Amino acid sequence: MNNLRPLTVIVSEIEGCFSEHKHSLDMPLYDLVYQIGVPKEKRFSYLGAMKELFLRNDVVATTISYENFQKKTNEFVLKSRRDGEQHSDSTIKSYLQSLIKRPIGSMRVFTELSGTSLKTEKPIDLGVYRIYDVKKHSQEIAGDSFQSHDGLHLEFGGASTLISVVVQARDAVLAQEAGASMFKQFESALSYMINNRTSGSGVRVSSGGRFQRIYACSPDGERSGRAQKLESGVQPDIGDHYFCSAELGHKYFWEITSIDKKNRSEVQNRLVAAVDWVGQALLERSSENSLLKAAISVEILFNADKDQVVRTISESVGQICGENPESKMHIEKEIKGLYTLRSQLVHGGKHTVTPQEAHDFVNYAVNCVHLMLTEPDLVFLKTKKDLAEYFARLRYGYKS
Repeated sequence: MNNLRPLTVIVSEIEGCFSEHKHSLDMPLYDLVYQIGVPKEKRFSYLGAMKELFLRNDVVATTISYENFQKKTNEFVLKSRRDGEQHSDSTIKSYLQSLIKRPIGSMRVFTELSGTSLKTEKPIDLGVYRIYDVKKHSQEIAGDSFQSHDGLHLEFGGASTLISVVVQARDAVLAQEAGASMFKQFESALSYMINNRTSGSGVRVSSGGRFQRIYACSPDGERSGRAQKLESGVQPDIGDHYFCSAELGHKYFWEITSIDKKNRSEVQNRLVAAVDWVGQALLERSSENSLLKAAISVEILFNADKDQVVRTISESVGQICGENPESKMHIEKEIKGLYTLRSQLVHGGKHTVTPQEAHDFVNYAVNCVHLMLTEPDLVFLKTKKDLAEYFARLRYGYKS
């Protein structure tokens, strides 16, 4: 039985929530949208009907930002009121279809890397990310953000370094959201590379006490910006060769991130996710959360058998981190103990973790990721089956 309300009923409810305005019939549409508001007592009905309309078209709901949809629907509804038009299901369906006529395309999203420096003559690329010095690379920033020199410029206050990434989106707001998520992954990746928990070092895309600005720019001129406040962090020289070192596996990691997710191997996708989680663990101030995120990182790397999680993970960590049978057994035993803490936290049996316990688990996770990025025998593994066979060979005394 279909319990969906007719589209005309939903749109009428939205329209009925707007205040009357004596100048509404004479006012330009842009001013009309911003001059006519929704009274507080009708706000709940307005938001419910707007969300209901948004979810009626699956393509709209998954490829248009709700913020953009709300703005355009307000214009659609109030234009009809101003022009004295009556809606039918067909006109509303046509409106919804018009929202998705614009194809999904490439947009470049920018934000700031406050407190960093970049001494290169040209912007640098780390995987899918591009880093700029605001003063030295202004021409490249203008080109990448589709600006002419006399056009609209991005406003980043006193930031000296910017980072950008290209995303696929239908509107700039969704592009901002996708970009913000990727910038957090960048932050986690560099946190892993720095690996200095004692001083609290880590890369942040904004300094504390002020707002991070994020802009999305498309080739056809669409531009959207927003600001959000983030915590502070100690930030390194982003141009240091250390961050693209082949010997440390950093170069390989950025190469993996440049490959489309669908074209990476299973192990490569696991590595990208594991770096993200261990980077988050390093940035955590809570020992409990740090330990849990470190556990997720090693689970992603090694868990092929859901029925024997602890055994699989502890044996895998011991095999690749240990240098001889004694150290392998010691590490395996230690990981089992740390994993017991993880299980107690998740299931409510334990509420606290010491900084040392968290530190130990994070160090093992970092070591595992490092070896997966640098050991030739591990780098060439493609699937979880390859991983399982590799560890089986190690158990029986064979390296490869």
